[in-house]
Amino acid sequence: MLFSIILNVHSKHEYFVEHLKKERDQLNTIKQQLFQLKENASTNLYKNGPDCHKCWYSIYKLNYYSIFSYISANNKPIKKSYDDTLHPLQHLLIAIYYVNLYSMGLIFKTPFRLFLLSTLFAIINVCIYGEIFIADAPNVYYTVIIGICIFLFSIFLLLKMIITLLTIVHYQIMKNILSNE
Repeated sequence: MLFSIILNVHSKHEYFVEHLKKERDQLNTIKQQLFQLKENASTNLYKNGPDCHKCWYSIYKLNYYSIFSYISANNKPIKKSYDDTLHPLQHLLIAIYYVNLYSMGLIFKTPFRLFLLSTLFAIINVCIYGEIFIADAPNVYYTVIIGICIFLFSIFLLLKMIITLLTIVHYQIMKNILSNE
C-alpha cells in the first residue's frame, strides 16, 4: 500500500511543480494589481473635486491586506490538490512510525538507537507535513524520500525483530536440550 501511494505521489510531481508555479504567479499578479489600485486611489484622492474625493477615499480606505489574504486563501486549487495527494501518504508514514515504536517497545528492552532513528524520521515527516521548512516551495520528493526511508527502516526493524526472536527461540531450545541431558 505504501509503495503504491509513493508511486502515485511521484507520478504527479511534474504536474505540481508546473501548476504551483503558475498559481503563485497568478497570486503575485493579483497582489500587484490590488496594491496598484491602492496606489492609484491615494494619488487620485485629492486630484479632482469633492465627489471624486468621496469615491477615491472609500477605495483608498479598503483593507487591501485582508482582501489579498482572503483571495490567496481561497484561490489555491492546485495547493489543495497537492495537500489532498500528499496527506494520505504522510498520515500513513506517521502510522507506520507508531507501529514501529510499539514493535520496538514490545520486543527490545533498550532500543535506544532504533528509537532515535525512528523518532528522527517522524520529526522530519511532521515538519514536512506542517510545511515548516518548505512553506513556499512544496515538493513531493521530500515526502517520497522520507517515505522510502521509513519503509526501509520498517523492513530493517522487521528483520531485526525476526532475527532477535529466532535467537531467543534458538537459546530456549539449547537450554531445553542442555537441561534434559
